[in-house]
Amino acid sequence: MTGHMPLLGQIPGEIFTKWHHEYGPIFRIKMGVQNWLILGNAQIAHDILVSKGSVTVGRPEQTFLTKVHGKGGRGILMIDYGKRWKNIRNVVLHILSPKSVDSLSSTIERESEKGARHVMEVAELNGTIDPLEFGRFISTNLMLAIAFNIPSAKDVDDPTFKEIVKFVKTNSSYADFTNDISEMVPILKLPEILLRRDRKMQRHVDNELCPFMRQIIKDARESSGDSLVKKIDSIKEEYDIDETGVIFLMSEILHAESDSVGITTAWSISLLCSYPDVQEKVYKEVNAFIKRHGRDSTFADRKELPYFIAFEKECIRFRAAVDIGLPHKVFRDFNVITKGTIIYVNVNKLHSGPKLYINGSHQSRDHFMFGWGRRICPGIYMTKTELFYTLIKLVSRCITEPELSPDEERLYPDLQHGINTGVSVTPLPFKIRLIKRDNSNY
Repeated sequence: MTGHMPLLGQIPGEIFTKWHHEYGPIFRIKMGVQNWLILGNAQIAHDILVSKGSVTVGRPEQTFLTKVHGKGGRGILMIDYGKRWKNIRNVVLHILSPKSVDSLSSTIERESEKGARHVMEVAELNGTIDPLEFGRFISTNLMLAIAFNIPSAKDVDDPTFKEIVKFVKTNSSYADFTNDISEMVPILKLPEILLRRDRKMQRHVDNELCPFMRQIIKDARESSGDSLVKKIDSIKEEYDIDETGVIFLMSEILHAESDSVGITTAWSISLLCSYPDVQEKVYKEVNAFIKRHGRDSTFADRKELPYFIAFEKECIRFRAAVDIGLPHKVFRDFNVITKGTIIYVNVNKLHSGPKLYINGSHQSRDHFMFGWGRRICPGIYMTKTELFYTLIKLVSRCITEPELSPDEERLYPDLQHGINTGVSVTPLPFKIRLIKRDNSNY
């Protein structure tokens, strides 16, 4: 009845990678009544999800993302292929286009610098910091500024920051496809109804998420500066997006950007302190730019920072914020793949490699965290811009060192294992020290 469901463990991507080594780059598993096709090869994924994209562009139903948060075709993550999806995607492509993001670049740089200053102050005061907590703090403040143009959280105890982290964690736990029992085993819907799981989801959306989103959207509209909310407002009638649609679309954008950038920042910091030679090379390149130009580098200057960009890409490859991408659904039979099959790309396998590899002179190894084909993430440019400024402000101002034990032993982070939050994989808990650089004026 359950098929392979009990075998997936805490982090399905790791189990899928093990099976890829045993059975090859593509295999099918049974998840209750659902057929899942797992892809662990980039060329195969391209052939199925890009070349055959018109057939594999669909999304399967998921209790929270489709029936509660996405009820009525709201948001963009899990809405099925059709006219409404095209309309919403056009809106998102417009507001997250390179031109649109570049118009907000000064805001991104300012908030990244404020975040770096704050993190350094806390590290100096407390001795260590939690990189995941402060990665989320910086990324959340970036989104408050970019998406809503409202004041940023003052610290990690700020009610606004805590509220956003709470709803991101709750959404993530509800959005776990490998734990969506009632969709995979319909006979178990009755026990879930008795346990009122769907009602808990609905209460979360109605009583916590929506009131919060309505308030910050209202604040965004009343603010004097530009924001993603105002960009949506300028075109929402053209694409038939109502107020409820705005609320849930902005909820998804806030969640996706703050979570992915925050987690990727934490993984990147774990690599910086684990590879001090790489950290020093990154710093020397960044500092050389500052000496040449008398200013910090901007995202527009990234071609002058090939080693830094290679490092940034390698961080995304070495430990992506996700282990498996969002699922695709097959619309009709093709080749040996039947209609209704649910397809996952195993990002863990595609990114697998035991060591950090950085080549600033050549193209870095590919990374596939952002999806495939017509469903590729429209926020790639914004994510890379935010990550660029976040990392460059930290690297140019301080040295990242591992926490010390009472015996002065260096406690390096675990780079091989993580924690599955439902849709993302975070590092195991660790702390770092930040040592202010001698030539830093900050």
